[in-house]
Amino acid sequence: MADPRQEQPSGPAVLLRDGHGRRLISTFTDGQGRHALAGLPDDHLSLVASAPGRHPEARRILVRQGVPVTADFTLRARKEELLAR
Repeated sequence: MADPRQEQPSGPAVLLRDGHGRRLISTFTDGQGRHALAGLPDDHLSLVASAPGRHPEARRILVRQGVPVTADFTLRARKEELLAR
């Protein structure tokens, strides 16, 4: 998602891969770091969140039809970003 007031995405990138490593979705969260997906296959999926200057974080989630799944991430600053401050 792109914020119409900005040229860059408003939040961290989200990448979703199936159990075979195939990319299903690649998108961005909103300005508050939220994103909702629907119509996903029942499967164990890999969810990766990343942002510039932050360490990416990955989770394996189990998706079942009709069962909401929430995954919270805390993307820590890279060491070189902390030293630059």
